[in-house]
Amino acid sequence: MASWIDNITPDNPVWLARMDHHMGLANSVALNLAGITKLSEDPSGGTIMRTVDGEPTGLLIDSAMNLILSLIPDVSVDQKRDALLRASNLALMRGVTTVVDFGRYFTGASVEASWEDLSGFHLRYFPEFMHFKSNEVILLHI
Repeated sequence: MASWIDNITPDNPVWLARMDHHMGLANSVALNLAGITKLSEDPSGGTIMRTVDGEPTGLLIDSAMNLILSLIPDVSVDQKRDALLRASNLALMRGVTTVVDFGRYFTGASVEASWEDLSGFHLRYFPEFMHFKSNEVILLHI
């Protein structure tokens, strides 16, 4: 699995998280930096996926992801907002007009507060909690 991205990223550590944040893929450089080898044990509550020979594939599940995540430096809220604004402009250029916020982008901030000062953000967004409230309203009227 790490080999899927090793040819593209031979010199830089790369971590790709799955959308649900329960699994991710690390390239070989990242595995080496984290010290993940054939001899590494699965951490409690996690799995290092392996080949039939026992070599790590790069796929890490649940708490095993922390072996990589602990090496990634924190990104400031300002850096996240800047990246989000740039990504939203790219999305708009490609026809994406609406997004849903699952409340994970600005860790530690409420979903409402996360969006307060994004004046350059031109996509429609819906906080995930609205989805749940909509379901509650629908159930009340059934």
